Amino acid sequence: MKTRYGLAFTLVATLLLVGGCQSAEKKRSLLVDQHLALAEKKNKLGDRTAALKEINTALAIEPNSERALMRRGGIYSEMGSDDAALKDFNSILKLNPASPAAYVGIAEVQKRQKDFAGAMASLEKALEMVPDMAPIIMSRGEVYASTGDFDRAIQDFTRAIDLEPGLYRAHLLRAYAYMATGDTKRALGDLTVVRENSRDSILIHRANQLIYQLTAPEPAK
Repeated sequence: MKTRYGLAFTLVATLLLVGGCQSAEKKRSLLVDQHLALAEKKNKLGDRTAALKEINTALAIEPNSERALMRRGGIYSEMGSDDAALKDFNSILKLNPASPAAYVGIAEVQKRQKDFAGAMASLEKALEMVPDMAPIIMSRGEVYASTGDFDRAIQDFTRAIDLEPGLYRAHLLRAYAYMATGDTKRALGDLTVVRENSRDSILIHRANQLIYQLTAPEPAK
């Protein structure tokens, strides 16, 4: 009987311990979520310092949070703090080598640094994991365009648009590529799509500028 009661007590104690651990883990996860949500709001308001403070608080609670590392790396990248951004993205890869988002983050830094070969390699690794992810294909198209390979750039922008028709940035980028190849008609087609369908005021403004540039009559000599 003692043995039976002893086993029962051990089982109950184990269940309570596991339940307590799960409860604590859930609480930590909720706190991380709250701080990341606040960081997102502050970043949208342009207060990156406050956003980073919230993310750092989240990482103090859960040091291996891929989400927190990704968001902090993204903000560092936006700020041009390349070394700090790369450190966070590489930390994610150490935790999860199969993270396409980390490779995309690294590629964005490499593109800014004009390391187009490195950016291409990073994007190819991401696409091995998610081959039909339109924004990544579009990003690879940007690399092709940056190296003067406009045919492949157009192929990637077209593929991205086929996968995600509402990706109007791809239309704008394809218009640039068409302009570079002298195909004004197709460029105007893409720019018109952006002007008439996008809700992004920056994209619309740029499309209008390019449409004017392509259609304005030459000044009389």
